[in-house]
Amino acid sequence: MAPHRSDTKQADSVFAYMGEDLEREVSARIQLTALSLGLGVPPAKCLAVFVAGLKQLGHDSGLSPRDLSRVRAKLECWSDNYADGWAKGYTEGWAEAVLRALDERDISCSDEIAAYITACSDLRTLARWLDLAATVTDVRDLFAKPPEGVPPSGA
Repeated sequence: MAPHRSDTKQADSVFAYMGEDLEREVSARIQLTALSLGLGVPPAKCLAVFVAGLKQLGHDSGLSPRDLSRVRAKLECWSDNYADGWAKGYTEGWAEAVLRALDERDISCSDEIAAYITACSDLRTLARWLDLAATVTDVRDLFAKPPEGVPPSGA
């Protein structure tokens, strides 16, 4: 059965945020979700697994939090305001995780550096900083190039 015209438009608008490889990956996840539903897996579990996979794809592919929220908004019928809030909260959560990891290790962080970390919206960068926060001995070691106005480590 051919998709309804409105279904095709919705799919096109969802895929507008993705490159060809990412589109194929999301399509495969959608097909797997549909198959799981057909086999009787509870819808809530299917959606949870699909969303977790979508988040991972976002990290792996470098999809921005805003683009990731737009994809989820189309698939989950979110309003634009909700999607914008989700993207903002998602990146803030990653930044807070970096700051908390540093704090738990008693690594001091100036207000300027905390603001720099909090202002970052690149998930790959935030993930790298979170990984490094587990091993660095100075907060400036998180950065390949220190934020403007912050002297490099050892200076």
